[in-house]
Amino acid sequence: MSEDRRQPCFSGELLTAAGTPAAASRRRRLGPRPLRPLAQPGFRRLAAARLAGQLADWIFLATLVGVVYERTRSTAAVAVLMLLRLLPPLVAGVAAGVLADRVDRRRLLAGAEVARAAAAVGVLVALRLESAPLLFAAVAATGVLTPISSVALRSVVPRFVPPAELPAANAILGVGHQLAAAAGAFTAAGVLATAGAPFAIAGVAAVALCAAVLYSRLPRVEQIAAAAGQRGLRAVVRHVRARPVALAVIAGITAGTVATALVNASLPRLLAERGFGSDTYGFGFCALTAGLALGMVVTGMRRLEQLTPRTLAVALLAMAGACCALAALPGRGATIACLLAIGVCIGVAELVFESVVQREVDPALLGRVFGLAQTALVTAMAGAVAAAPAANAAGTPRQIAAFCALLLVAVGGGTLAYARHQTLSSRRSISSPVAGRGLA
Repeated sequence: MSEDRRQPCFSGELLTAAGTPAAASRRRRLGPRPLRPLAQPGFRRLAAARLAGQLADWIFLATLVGVVYERTRSTAAVAVLMLLRLLPPLVAGVAAGVLADRVDRRRLLAGAEVARAAAAVGVLVALRLESAPLLFAAVAATGVLTPISSVALRSVVPRFVPPAELPAANAILGVGHQLAAAAGAFTAAGVLATAGAPFAIAGVAAVALCAAVLYSRLPRVEQIAAAAGQRGLRAVVRHVRARPVALAVIAGITAGTVATALVNASLPRLLAERGFGSDTYGFGFCALTAGLALGMVVTGMRRLEQLTPRTLAVALLAMAGACCALAALPGRGATIACLLAIGVCIGVAELVFESVVQREVDPALLGRVFGLAQTALVTAMAGAVAAAPAANAAGTPRQIAAFCALLLVAVGGGTLAYARHQTLSSRRSISSPVAGRGLA
């Protein structure tokens, strides 16, 4: 396969529009690199639709957590609710990738939001009938929609922005996700306190339908068909293994996900041991979230060619250092600062993962590769969450943070060694006489 085929395929129609004087003027008005993708009309609509869809999803989830706990007074019931959200992506990630590569992604994204609105209507019926099985079934349905939306979105981004603007575009979408999570939780709490759950769920349906309309109005882009021998799962795995750069960033972000999940699961106990009140878990979680958004913004200012396995390795090693500091420094301010630093590092790692995969993988297989990666990430997160009670029983939060640091040092060091090997190999190939004759 040629190098050209691996590059993100920016739509020719959009590319022509991007090169016009009007488009250049819009980019100048937008100023800094992180905002330049918004000069593309298609991407603006994509970002707005994604923000609306994420807002609907977070209002939906936060509302149902409140409703289930209010009616049952059982944390076990809330755990079942969250499990129904977490399990479907474990099995639906690969299927979502196949759909993203074979179906018009514009229709797929719009259809997912229509299905979210239908699930919200199902919840309204369940609340009316006081039917717990129907409510949990609707929650499980939205769990299936999560990987479909995520994989299709990541696969379609390269079609709406030039390759050089991929990091900034991914940063805009990532920060939008964090803002939607915060706004969704706040909105759900406010509506539940003032108007009640039915109004909140009805709002979810309305916002999801708005997102579907925005997705349906995206510019149409041509689907790229995979070759006959590349359509199976084994062929996709071989494709990733043949691209060590993509494989390295997938392994790195998986390790970062495990470490973040373990730290997050031990966070209430850690904060309690350091003199924080029982109601201050939100501050620690906000520090992680704010750091994640900051890391994405900073990385979005980098050029695409600057995002390499070395960048990811540095982020993982810095995250290991932050975990060591979290274990060693007892002060409250130091604890929040360490959590902020961990968030920054995972934000960098996530953006490197998305941008490098979009750059390295054949566009015809992008959905399948992101589907496999999504499955790996959700599996790693679920495994870390499942292991958290045993880890908290066997060790202190400091010991868990130290273990996370060792894991990150191992993966980050291996990634850094690979990046160094690739650099040396590239230099040898450029300086060898055979390469010189070939260039001549």
